[in-house]
Amino acid sequence: MRDQRLSGCHGAELIVASSGIGYLMVKGQSNISTAIVMSGMIAIGIVGVIIDVALRALQARIQRNSGPGS
Repeated sequence: MRDQRLSGCHGAELIVASSGIGYLMVKGQSNISTAIVMSGMIAIGIVGVIIDVALRALQARIQRNSGPGS
């Protein structure tokens, strides 16, 4: 349930934005510009993957440093 609330909050931020990728996506949608909307979705996806990879690397480093000898 908590994840759904957070997703809704992020979605609302994209819709009411007055600048940024979310704003461009909403403008592209209202202008029926599929290329702009898809570009925004791809950009958000790439940022998500980068954050995921960075956090997984950080988690592995923390777990490695807090092994049984620590």
